[in-house]
Amino acid sequence: MAESPSKAGGISWISGVNMGKVKAQNSLAVEEVGLNWRKNGGALIFSSAFLSLFIPTSIGGVITANLSVVTIVVSSFILLISVCRSGLIISNLILFIAFMCMLLLFTALSKDGEFTPGAVFPYIGMWMVLITPQPKYVSSIARKIFHLMAIVLIYLGVGVVCGDDFARGLISEFYQAYNDELYYFMVEVGNKPVGPFGTHSLSAFIYCFFAIVYFRLYLFSAGLKSLVFLIMSLSFFFMIVALKSFSAIALSAIIVGLYFYYLFYSFKFVKIILIVITAFAILTFIDATFFYDSVDAILSSNGNGLKGRTVAGNRLEGTYNYISENPFLPIGLTRLQNIAFGDNFIADYVIRVGILGYLMVLLAAYFYFRRALRSTIVVLFCMGFLLLGDLGYPLLTTYRSVFLIPVFVAMWRFPESAYVERSKRLSEGL
Repeated sequence: MAESPSKAGGISWISGVNMGKVKAQNSLAVEEVGLNWRKNGGALIFSSAFLSLFIPTSIGGVITANLSVVTIVVSSFILLISVCRSGLIISNLILFIAFMCMLLLFTALSKDGEFTPGAVFPYIGMWMVLITPQPKYVSSIARKIFHLMAIVLIYLGVGVVCGDDFARGLISEFYQAYNDELYYFMVEVGNKPVGPFGTHSLSAFIYCFFAIVYFRLYLFSAGLKSLVFLIMSLSFFFMIVALKSFSAIALSAIIVGLYFYYLFYSFKFVKIILIVITAFAILTFIDATFFYDSVDAILSSNGNGLKGRTVAGNRLEGTYNYISENPFLPIGLTRLQNIAFGDNFIADYVIRVGILGYLMVLLAAYFYFRRALRSTIVVLFCMGFLLLGDLGYPLLTTYRSVFLIPVFVAMWRFPESAYVERSKRLSEGL
């Protein structure tokens, strides 16, 4: 994949085909295929993600568990409509059926466990995403939904950091999650821009997705729109840093590497100045004097995302013990005493469907990305991103994130696919 020569010269992994004329042709190309996109369910996929992102988890500050189930069902139903219009990914449908058979089998074999049918919903949401094919184009409506999601997230995030009472009030009333203390420590004490996600781990991954997509849009744009996209990317980068967590450190390093890789190949004075000013402002915000001490404290603390899941006495210790003692007997959709779920791939997949079930999920994810993306490097990057999430916060079984994955893939494809379609139509004399 080669970048637009007018923007990034040698950046191959972040672009697509030769994009020399992409900026002039994108808009017209999208207009020409807009009707075809709607038929393929593009707006439905973006709507599904929007609802999964902003349907509340609490009412009046009281966490309501059933709202997460409602969100998964509604978003999955919208994707089902898309599947009815555009077909499905057969290979992943086969994996889905095999996965569910294994889940039910292990449920039946777990005779001492308490049956918990609600545990199936995260997997339903995950597989609905993985069997839904990517549409070819992003319509104007879909793009507006994407930008609206980004604007709301930036307001909620920056609002928390800057002490905006209205932003904090929205999160307190409608987006408290997991437990009653989490909001207090994340927002009131930590001033962390967790938005509707509840926790810094998940927020960091989602913000990283947005930062990368907006940086790619910036590379394929010109004029004021280009500057706006860069500011959006830097805004999400700022929020990642402000999260001050293990995930934030790892993902901000990825973003910084991306920015400097671009600067290495393309000297744009105004853009460089903007990035330098933003970096300086971020370092000032987090107090550069104690920056290294803060990083060391986060990495060495038993409470950080990775270490806190492996030290003796952590909440997943019972889960690890069960798996080590019963490696071939997962518990399916049941619950046993001293076993905790979530937080990593072991407590989300292996405990319920074993290593084989987890490998099936990874294979389905690979098929999904391989089918949607042209570049092997980008496919491997996406798989690495999912694996990184599986160490701390599985993205495919978390409804706030899984329905966003098709959106990020579509927005990544958008500049290239619009250009390719336009070129094809011109060559055919249309």
